[in-house]
Amino acid sequence: MSMIGSEFQVPRITSVIASNGQGQIVHSLPYPNSLRTIRITANQTNGLFTLMEGTIQVGEGMQLHIHNREDETFCVEEGQIQFRLNNDTFFASKGDCIFAAKRSLMAFRNKNTTGTRVLFFFTPGGIEEYFYKASPYFAQQPPNTNITDKFAEDYGMELFGMPVWDDAESATKNACDTHRLEFFCCLLL
Repeated sequence: MSMIGSEFQVPRITSVIASNGQGQIVHSLPYPNSLRTIRITANQTNGLFTLMEGTIQVGEGMQLHIHNREDETFCVEEGQIQFRLNNDTFFASKGDCIFAAKRSLMAFRNKNTTGTRVLFFFTPGGIEEYFYKASPYFAQQPPNTNITDKFAEDYGMELFGMPVWDDAESATKNACDTHRLEFFCCLLL
């Protein structure tokens, strides 16, 4: 597509169809069977986003971390995930979406729900390159987290260790409602 009276060319993004089961499987965290499927890559979206999905096993979680290069959106397809987002701790259940802007301090875990599935959207795309590099080291038993931590730093992440989780009843699954409003407001801006 060109602009009238200009040589300026807009890069064309082709449509992508990622069929069920299609994509590259990576080990995403230092847990056995912590597998995610990279469904759509930055190369396929002209760098706009990366889409990843996976089942988060009971007891599995990501340490406190910050993405300095990309926003991360989580959409819970099945089950329930406990999140720490900046100073808030809450549960998100099937149908809930959480938007974590870049430079947000975050962590998540599956406290006790079997079959929890999540879609992860990273914008802009490119984070899959980190997962491609780190995957073989996460797959080792024991995992080589010294190397994966260095890769994380190379891809603009800061890691802070596992949080102390607040298991109080106040952190209910409905606490996600306020974050939904923040997510949709961010989409409108």
